[in-house]
Amino acid sequence: MAVKSRFFKSVNGDRKYTSADFAQYFATLITNGVFAEEQNALQVTTDNISMKTTVKTGRGFINGYYIENDADLILTHDVESIAGTNRIDRVIMKLDIANREIIISIKKGTASTTPVAPTFVQNDTIYELSLAKVTIIGGSTVINSANVVDERVYTRYKTKPAWYPEGQVPSDAWMYVMFKDKLTTQEIGDIEANPSLMDIINNSTVYDMVANKPTKWFKTTSPTTSPTTSNNTTQGYAYGDIWIDNVNQRIYYYLGNDTDGAVWLDLRAVRKVNFFDNGICGGGMTGLTGEYISNGGSDWSFNDLSTGTYFKYQVYGNDYNGGTSGWWQKYSNMMFSLKDFKKLYFKVKGNVVTTTGSQHTIQVGYRQYNSNSGASKQISVPTDNVIRIVSVDIGDLIYVSGSYGESIPDAYIFIYLSCYVNSNGTSYPSTDLTIYEIWAE
Repeated sequence: MAVKSRFFKSVNGDRKYTSADFAQYFATLITNGVFAEEQNALQVTTDNISMKTTVKTGRGFINGYYIENDADLILTHDVESIAGTNRIDRVIMKLDIANREIIISIKKGTASTTPVAPTFVQNDTIYELSLAKVTIIGGSTVINSANVVDERVYTRYKTKPAWYPEGQVPSDAWMYVMFKDKLTTQEIGDIEANPSLMDIINNSTVYDMVANKPTKWFKTTSPTTSPTTSNNTTQGYAYGDIWIDNVNQRIYYYLGNDTDGAVWLDLRAVRKVNFFDNGICGGGMTGLTGEYISNGGSDWSFNDLSTGTYFKYQVYGNDYNGGTSGWWQKYSNMMFSLKDFKKLYFKVKGNVVTTTGSQHTIQVGYRQYNSNSGASKQISVPTDNVIRIVSVDIGDLIYVSGSYGESIPDAYIFIYLSCYVNSNGTSYPSTDLTIYEIWAE
């Protein structure tokens, strides 16, 4: 095979190049498909009242050759007259080397009770690419939008890195989703002003996974009626249920209910700062600030009854006031900084070990260092031996003076565990609380 180089100035006709030479060169730079940067990018639509489809304006590229459509192109599909037999047509771009053109046309399928789309011709002289697949319903004289399936593939620059997307994810959409912070204001504005491109972005699986949407608590009547405050299971909800919301492309975890209905935690938006994952089980730094505050004479450690990635905190009725009744309150053996965080989460399981006595109440939450009960928040954990996630809001915390003379800034707290039991005077109830994870949002 000879070595070729091009393109150079011709001297006395010694450098002559054909259109195929130029096409071969351009084909090394850009892949086949539609230019997504165009406003409508050769999108195929229908009016829902006729057998016509419309190819919107845009530009395309096949094997180094270029096509531009600067006005709506109306195509009319043949009616399939026999009810019960359907047909699948394709709207295609067709490169025809012999006729020196790229055209946009209908490639008609074959009627069948189980129709399939027509295949492409892709050789050295004819090369076809699909813009859309259109199902023609037998006996109908109308093409509905639901029967038009977008099949456009988008060009990309071959000189871009290999991890750039190909096919139906344009490079502009990829950059917008994955590296928006690297784009200029002008580039972002150009992309967001392109409705066809934004439609691709907003419906992209990649965008669903990485979009920086805000954290929010989602209360809804979907997928069934909201549970009432007195019963949160009759409508099919249970703690830990996962709801995949295909309408809004989000995933939620069912936490319970309040007076407004079901409360779902948006899993994709939670910024988990897991205490266990930051060395706290071993009694090290806080993991949130890198600061060790103080032991403060607290009662329990994250090492208490440690088993793998969880621990249990146990309370027995005969440990309090001769086994009558009352509260047991204990605090973590170190303080944590929750400054700039809004919620504290506990993945927990409450369990009654001994069922004597009339009450078994377990709570988790926080109490601010050296403060009264007004600077604490707790939430009850059901004693049904079920793993669940519970949360407390982190309220406005104030500056206080530490017992060692240090100044303790706001939002330094103890993790708080408590239990209330009521004995029958002769038997002593007991309960335990298993902690699997603690994190902040």
